[in-house]
Amino acid sequence: MAVIVKRSKISRGNQVVVPSSIRERFGLKQNDLVVWAVIDDEVHIKFIKREKGSLSKLIGKLDMGSTRPGDIDEVASSS
Repeated sequence: MAVIVKRSKISRGNQVVVPSSIRERFGLKQNDLVVWAVIDDEVHIKFIKREKGSLSKLIGKLDMGSTRPGDIDEVASSS
């Protein structure tokens, strides 16, 4: 098991910079997500990359055609 230790400082705005060697190793880019998990007294960090073509990029892209304000009420009341 390889152990890499890097240090970051919490900025005035409570932001933390991921060291460049870690960003490069995991291929992290802008808008990738960081998950913070607290287990007992330890913090575990996981990176979630926003891959090209991922489902998250499709949100809001589906063309539902034109919608009038009353259309939503009609659908809701017909259920």
